Amino acid sequence: MPAPNEGTTNLPSDAAARYFLGVWDGTNFYAIRGDTAKGADVDVTRVQGTVTVDSELPAARAGADALSNPTAPDVLAARMGFNGTTWDRWRNNLGITSLLASAARTATTDSAIQTNYNFRGILLLLNVSAAGTGFLNLTVVVNDGGGAPFQISTSANITGTGKYGLVLGLGANLTNAGAHLNAATGAPVPRSWYGRILHSDSSSWTYLLDYYGSI
Repeated sequence: MPAPNEGTTNLPSDAAARYFLGVWDGTNFYAIRGDTAKGADVDVTRVQGTVTVDSELPAARAGADALSNPTAPDVLAARMGFNGTTWDRWRNNLGITSLLASAARTATTDSAIQTNYNFRGILLLLNVSAAGTGFLNLTVVVNDGGGAPFQISTSANITGTGKYGLVLGLGANLTNAGAHLNAATGAPVPRSWYGRILHSDSSSWTYLLDYYGSI
């Protein structure tokens, strides 16, 4: 059985049996080189086109809130937590965050609705710089999407200027509390909530409201 000659322009036209392991470049056949140590030798510098490798993993993506539940392997750049429907980024302790900017107010005022991702406790800080008559109450309200507001925590009556704190979280209490902490409620922090400053009358009060979140 004769071996084929390299550079043949076509398959053999005679009846002779031939063995041939080669590649076709569109014009000629060329034998595949190899050795006993490595098997077939491949000149990667001559490979053309795109070589696709299926690793079964998608490209890494940046984490974001409300990601859909994955149905295939996923690569994320941050820790995530499942909220029952979608995935959210895991939060660390939150520094001071404004709920209400300092301003004069004459009626009960609510902050924007807040989303609790994984905080086990929150601390609300009310700073009253000008007092009216009557009193204020610092409260945390559960946002139930409608219906009557559910106030989960309420401070004692506030009758003058100063700083007033309210803490909400499992195990919270006023034992050894500082001078500015005047309310504590040992209850879970709801997923959706907002701060509310209750006014007992229509006199003008000037205050700001901030909060901290803790895991």
